[in-house]
Amino acid sequence: MITYAPDDEPCGVTSMTGDVTSVNTLGRKDRAGLVKGIDVTLSDGTAQVVHVLTNAGSEPIEVAPWAITQLRLGGEAIIPIEGRADPNGLQANRSLVMWPYTDLTDPRVTFHSGALSVRADAGPAFKVGTGPDPGRLGYLLDGHLFTKTAEPSHDGPNPDRGAVGQFYVGDVFCELETVGRLVTLEPGEETSHREVWEIEECDSLESAVTTLSGDS
Repeated sequence: MITYAPDDEPCGVTSMTGDVTSVNTLGRKDRAGLVKGIDVTLSDGTAQVVHVLTNAGSEPIEVAPWAITQLRLGGEAIIPIEGRADPNGLQANRSLVMWPYTDLTDPRVTFHSGALSVRADAGPAFKVGTGPDPGRLGYLLDGHLFTKTAEPSHDGPNPDRGAVGQFYVGDVFCELETVGRLVTLEPGEETSHREVWEIEECDSLESAVTTLSGDS
């Protein structure tokens, strides 16, 4: 697949400091004909992270922004399983998506009433996704909870069976991932996907699960 070609070319980087600090990165056109950019703005204790895809090719292309945040092992990932409100409870409103190598008996996984947590220890590859509302994905490590919140993607369509919030862990690192909606870009058109990153002190997995999903 062309999107699995390495992104190992140098990027252009510009930064600005003052009342607001921002960093902008822009890659070169890749083998898929895409130019990828990331704009980070720091303000009021949060990071606004905007991922931008531009079709720099000569043909239309169907794409979805895929925002990967890679983290070191040793913590606990919290993945809320959220759905749109349904007071009658008659329609399915959320999903849990597995990859071919995902083993739900993996001892690193714990299910909560509105979320699952995964201990990010080195081991076999494990990946899980949720949707259509990812809420906030979290990672608890060394007494601090990192969260990333993606904009809702209700208007779809979405790739990966609607799994707009995803978590991966292997034997070297883990990842919190969010995915934007599928769009068809004509040459020269762009699409963007926005996240908000935050870090706060957190003393336990139980508190982290409550913060992210409301579970007590």
